[in-house]
Amino acid sequence: MEMKLGLKVRKGVSLIELAIVIAISGVLIFGIVRILKTSFDVWLSSLHNIDIQQKGRTAVEEMTRFIRQSSVPVTGITPAIGGTATEISFKYIQDTGTIKDMKYYFNSGNLYRVMNG
Repeated sequence: MEMKLGLKVRKGVSLIELAIVIAISGVLIFGIVRILKTSFDVWLSSLHNIDIQQKGRTAVEEMTRFIRQSSVPVTGITPAIGGTATEISFKYIQDTGTIKDMKYYFNSGNLYRVMNG
């Protein structure tokens, strides 16, 4: 003789269990997406900073080369030492022997070079 204990064998999951799993999965996916987006933003910012540093290095190397080849001492650094210099000018002798006035100035986040003469 078999005795029944009144327990039912369950197959599958209930709607509440499914809703809880979906909610937890959604929170985890949201967190992962936020981490990936933040990582991408940092990477993109780093690329931008590297580009700015390379352009700045190139500009300084070019200015240094022209200043070393100048015919007279560098003049026209404004404002005086201790301020925020935005302009430098000097005379430059080209390979052909002609003298050119060279000026570099910084305006609105851009570095400009003007060569006259």
